[in-house]
Amino acid sequence: MKTNSEKDILKYLFLIGIFIGPLFFWPWSAISFEIPKVFFMNRWIEIFAFASVTYLIFIRIQKEKVDSMLISLVLIFFLQVITSSLLGVDFNKSLSGNYYRADGLITLAHLVILFLSVVLFYRENWLVSTFKILAYSSILLSLWTIINAVFAFIIHKPLMPAWDKAVGINFGNPNFLAGYLIVSLPFTLYFYNKEPKIKHKQLILISLAVQFTAILLTRSWAGIFGILIFLLMNVVMKTSKNLLLTLTIILAFMGCLGLFILNHKSIQTPGITIAEGRERILIYFNRSQNWF
Repeated sequence: MKTNSEKDILKYLFLIGIFIGPLFFWPWSAISFEIPKVFFMNRWIEIFAFASVTYLIFIRIQKEKVDSMLISLVLIFFLQVITSSLLGVDFNKSLSGNYYRADGLITLAHLVILFLSVVLFYRENWLVSTFKILAYSSILLSLWTIINAVFAFIIHKPLMPAWDKAVGINFGNPNFLAGYLIVSLPFTLYFYNKEPKIKHKQLILISLAVQFTAILLTRSWAGIFGILIFLLMNVVMKTSKNLLLTLTIILAFMGCLGLFILNHKSIQTPGITIAEGRERILIYFNRSQNWF
């Protein structure tokens, strides 16, 4: 007989990982940004996968319906990546990945394992808890961003390095931070739409404002465009019941943004640093004309 507490252990393991992962930072590492985060996520995936297999063998908690086609497609993709790496010029490099990011086959294998664990064991009643955890994590990350900006640009005692007045905190690159904060906005909005109490809605609106502020502090064009697209999607989806019209408006707007990017002067002239290829070639440019 399976108790609720036994069933919940796997759920809590999953939620702990997605909460801590974005916030994880190990400043004592030689490379203190991507590498420690990848290390933490890989260890968490291993623990979650081991627990999932243990549950399958001893407790037999498993989804009633599994998408075998999706699993097949992901495994085929993974095999193609392995094959191309074996046929490439440096398999060892493909295995470990970039020295600064650890983005090789080992990390990809962990992501595939996480995918399989989620496909086989993630249950629908975890969904709201997952949304909550992602929203809380993003709000904490946003507060961290704002606090770091205050220390760096007002008090002039930065807690962490800043990229020419652009905040990246534990993500290192401000664009990476902006990307994570953008994709987590819908989770906060979900609770705003579901919340019946006005006071709670006001608190959630404040949380969204905090997230918007943090995204702007990254000084990332992608972050600004992401906010605009997020707001546009929210307005269009609330006012239009026509899915095709909604998608057309959003795609047209994204197309206009793309044209703006292609023609914008500061984007044609790259910023201060470009990380090029696996050898981490650093190319420096005059930053004075650029904003991002």
